Amino acid sequence: MPKVTIQDVAREAGVALGTVSNVLNHPERVRAATLDRVRAAMDKLGYAPNQSARLLAGGGSMTFGLVLPNLSSGFALQVANGAQSEARRAGYDVVLANSAGDAELERRHLRYFAGTQVAGVLLQPVELGYCSAAASGSGAVDGLGAAGERPAGAGAAGERLPGEGAAGGWPAAGAAGAVAADSGGAACPDGDEATVLSSAATAGPVRAATSPASNPSSVAAAATPGEDLPADPCAYDPRPADALMGSIPHVYLGLDSEEPGFYVSGGADVQGSLVAACALRAGARHVAVVGARDGRACRDRALGIGRTLLDAAGPRFESIETGALARDGIDLARALAKRPRPQRPDFIIALTDALAVGIIAGLDAARIPVPDEVAVAGCEGNPLAWTGRLALTTVVPSGYEVGRRGVQMLIEQIELAKLAELTGEPDPGADPSLNHQARVRPFLLQRASTGAPGSAAAPELDMGALLS
Repeated sequence: MPKVTIQDVAREAGVALGTVSNVLNHPERVRAATLDRVRAAMDKLGYAPNQSARLLAGGGSMTFGLVLPNLSSGFALQVANGAQSEARRAGYDVVLANSAGDAELERRHLRYFAGTQVAGVLLQPVELGYCSAAASGSGAVDGLGAAGERPAGAGAAGERLPGEGAAGGWPAAGAAGAVAADSGGAACPDGDEATVLSSAATAGPVRAATSPASNPSSVAAAATPGEDLPADPCAYDPRPADALMGSIPHVYLGLDSEEPGFYVSGGADVQGSLVAACALRAGARHVAVVGARDGRACRDRALGIGRTLLDAAGPRFESIETGALARDGIDLARALAKRPRPQRPDFIIALTDALAVGIIAGLDAARIPVPDEVAVAGCEGNPLAWTGRLALTTVVPSGYEVGRRGVQMLIEQIELAKLAELTGEPDPGADPSLNHQARVRPFLLQRASTGAPGSAAAPELDMGALLS
């Protein structure tokens, strides 16, 4: 079958070749009725424009590249949905690339998008993905042992039980971020249009907390207040697109930064603060904060939790390092069940929702009632993990909004560049010294796992298996 050409499209639509060219490269110059007629002719003939030739002819790309560190989380899926929805509304397409947690593959994707001269790139850097999942394969609970043979009692406020996970930079002295929950504890409506919040602090060492004088053991024994903790095991260049994309607009997703550039984050530290405030309002006496701290998102959530609990100077709390998945939560619950009841936490905050769901299942198996004896909450906002008999208290998913806001930032850069070209004025978006930071505000989603009245049951569809 002969290849369909632009001449064939012009003949079918009854327009000049220049009109078809404008439809492809400058659709804003074409009347709506003509635009529809030419596009209908393209569809009828099966015409596919040569993108390389189009760029050589001076037409701009109408495609954005989106590079995500994984496609197995609710956050990644909803970022993609939000980005595509906003891009389509503005007449752009989105090409998705999965770096699969591999920094070199991420760079290959960025080089590809730079070579094809896409209109812009959205990137959630690999280091901001699920580093913690890679550390959770053993099934053993760090510090408790696979069989939970060491049921230690909870210590004073902020005390980390001997051997039960390093502080991992929790919490950071003077960390920024306000709690976005109202004092009345009203739950926000469940939002199914968005998903996992992921955020990260700026690059650099995390600093140990300055603990209250009465609680000298609230940080790891090896760290003194203000001392730099060990470097992030997942650390790498947090802004790889800067060197690879050249003048192509790009936006980092899930990253808080004061450096020049464009960033959209979900405020992971505020996620943690919200759920910690929920525990305080519930009158918790002993809070356990559980999960790995080797990814920035989880670590930032832990920082927010620790800051809020320290500020309250109320309940005892402990930090237990474990994995990120449901099976890790089941193992942890088995270990906690072997403690004498007075030494168990009455409120557990998991750094991922899948971990929280596993903890509930493990407590159920041990006949420890949730939430009557132990309340359990996540703080990730991941609908793929919302399974089981109880609706999970967590944060409202916001990945959809992160993707949507990222596309808006790309379009803003493109439009400012066009305006500067027309007027001859400097492009403010091209100023390499400016920081453009957007933050999607988290909200608490309080439900049955912490005793919220009138909470709906968890959905019957088991999508949590996608995370394990």
